[in-house]
Amino acid sequence: HGIVMAALMLSVSALYDRVGSTEIAAFGGVAMRMPVLGFLVMMFILAALAVPGTSGFLGVFLTMVGVFDVHVIVALLTLLGIVISAAGLLSLFKRVIFGPLIKQSLKSLHDLDRREAGVFAVLLGMILYLGLFPGVITDRTGVTVEALVIGYEEAQASQRAASE
Repeated sequence: HGIVMAALMLSVSALYDRVGSTEIAAFGGVAMRMPVLGFLVMMFILAALAVPGTSGFLGVFLTMVGVFDVHVIVALLTLLGIVISAAGLLSLFKRVIFGPLIKQSLKSLHDLDRREAGVFAVLLGMILYLGLFPGVITDRTGVTVEALVIGYEEAQASQRAASE
């Protein structure tokens, strides 16, 4: 999640450096002048939505499975929040990156330079690598998570025994 948010914030920064504004109304049609940044923003938004193959997918999937086991209504509300977030992010993406290039100020935009593209490539690479090979993280955290679950279950059992 941290990598994805950093990538999205850097995307906003790249646009701000060129346009001098972060207001959505100041944009539209950016992909026509900045196709590389447009593609990268699309990938980062998909990662923020935890699409399979990106770093956020496993965490969201495991969280949703765990919540469904405990409380279905909370899981459904969480799912609704995910859908609303997706609609908002995709709408924002459409308004900023696509659409007609009407504003004269945007016609002089230049795409990412090599340094910027290199930084974004590293971030995208990490997002995809962790999404395709989640074992890199889960293998290292599995023992700790298992110990936490066992401790939680023991505390639950102890609390139930004390209340009986």
